[in-house]
Amino acid sequence: MWLSPYVKRVELALKVKGITFEYVEEDLSNKSPLILKYNPVHKQVPVLVHDGKPINESSVILEYIDETWTNGPSLLPEDPYERSKVRFWAAYIQHVMEFMLKIFTAEDQEKACEEFFQKLRVLEDGMKNMFPGGSPMIEDGKIGLLDIMIVVAFGMCKAQEQVFGIKFLDQEKAPMIHSWVNSLLELAVLKETVPPHDKKCPVKSDEPTDDEIKAYDKWVKADEMTRCYILASMANVLQHQHQSMTTVYDMLESLKEMFGDQNCATKQTTMKAPLITKMVKGTSDLPEEWDRTLMKNGNLFYVQDPPEEWDRSLLKNGTGPS
Repeated sequence: MWLSPYVKRVELALKVKGITFEYVEEDLSNKSPLILKYNPVHKQVPVLVHDGKPINESSVILEYIDETWTNGPSLLPEDPYERSKVRFWAAYIQHVMEFMLKIFTAEDQEKACEEFFQKLRVLEDGMKNMFPGGSPMIEDGKIGLLDIMIVVAFGMCKAQEQVFGIKFLDQEKAPMIHSWVNSLLELAVLKETVPPHDKKCPVKSDEPTDDEIKAYDKWVKADEMTRCYILASMANVLQHQHQSMTTVYDMLESLKEMFGDQNCATKQTTMKAPLITKMVKGTSDLPEEWDRTLMKNGNLFYVQDPPEEWDRSLLKNGTGPS
């Protein structure tokens, strides 16, 4: 679903283990009978169905995969103490990722960034202590639970980095994790799992070969997954403006034009006002002429010079009528 990091963890674990599986896409805005049947509690993905029995929650699914299919490479160490350390840091990576996701919606983006990088420094120090010789050795593509957690958290955020202008994984701030993630991204199993966000669509000839058809189909699928992932990172107002765009390139170009070269704080302030004031045509409490102006050419809001009638505190504080 949408290139969800939770789904990607499970998909990656299955591939690492060499398990044949069927992937079923789920639209959570229109939940299918399957998701309601197999996850009636949370009604969320991922769900692993094995022998007709559902297993929910990505962390639970990962351990189930490791314990059920023992022929493939183990995701967790055999030693109980080492297993406990891996579980602890896997949970902390999830914690850090949640702080990263908060940046996209935080009212004070500068503060959210500071909190995220504090957590990232703790993770960097923890990994240096756990692996004093450097990043973990990756032999023959055999990766473990921490590899899966770290690469899904930091290896799939290129589109967000480009849109928000924030380098989430900086070589200077976290050199070990930076090296680790980039090494993982070179593995064949990761290249199959993590779609590119900026790769141009391969052009098919008039009489395409099988390889051309496969390359094109793979690009279309990867581009659609990335497009949905970007939409999932947006609130509803921005989604409405970009759902009709068919490729990631179109979306990123539109967002770059919308935000220009503003700094992160200005971007977030600009975004927050229309999100909170619900400036979708026909739903805001602002005068109709403002609504028309704000929606003109698909541009949601003024950045540099809002109308004089518009209370500028909306832009400054991100508050307003709802």
